[in-house]
Order: sequence, then C-alpha cells, then structure tokens
Amino acid sequence: MKHLDGSEIRLIRRTAGLTQTEFGNRIGLSYSTISKIERGDLAATEETVSHICRVFNVDKERLRALKSAVKPFGEGGV
Repeated sequence: MKHLDGSEIRLIRRTAGLTQTEFGNRIGLSYSTISKIERGDLAATEETVSHICRVFNVDKERLRALKSAVKPFGEGGV
C-alpha cells in the first residue's frame, strides 16, 4: 500500500469539513501530528493511512484521481 502524502490527507480532512483537531480525534492523533503530516514534516505510518481510509471510507486510487483533476488556486482552480 502506498503512503498518502500530506496534501491527500489534507484533502480528506477538508472534504470531511473537519479541523485538524477534529480529524485527529477521529483517528487517534493530535492536531500537531496532523499538521506535521499535512506539511510533509512527518510521514503517516502504514497503519495510520489504513485507518484514515477505513474511517473516512476512502479509496486511495480514487483520491489520487480526484487530486490530479483539481487544479491549485492560481492555476485555474478555485
């Protein structure tokens, strides 16, 4: 299983409408750990990635396809 990068985890969190604290509470991590993962300062473990996918009913391949279809702000995105 490939790791989700921080931007993919951020996308899951924001799509769920959660703050870093709320997201962390749902998966058993502190908001500071979520922040570090989203910034790329810390890699999510395989266990954490699997847990995020289960809790938020996320298929990683569909997430990657969505991420590649969304353009960042300033590049035609919103």
